[in-house]
Amino acid sequence: MDDGMWNEREVLMIFLDIANAFNSLPWPVIHSALEAKEVPEYLRGVIEDYLSDRYLTYIDREDSFVRSPMTCDVS
Repeated sequence: MDDGMWNEREVLMIFLDIANAFNSLPWPVIHSALEAKEVPEYLRGVIEDYLSDRYLTYIDREDSFVRSPMTCDVS
């Protein structure tokens, strides 16, 4: 490879695999904590996207379809 064409770049990847990481706190509390700890906005965005637009859907005892927004996990 021609040295004049080579640009060094550094890549850092972080993988989080924390069991039940979002189950114990309401998601607005997680959002507030991320802001308070000054987590970079792009990382907060990733987590907020993961937690957004989630619904619990089920058929109730009267055979009615119910769709409720989630604000924390139910696992």
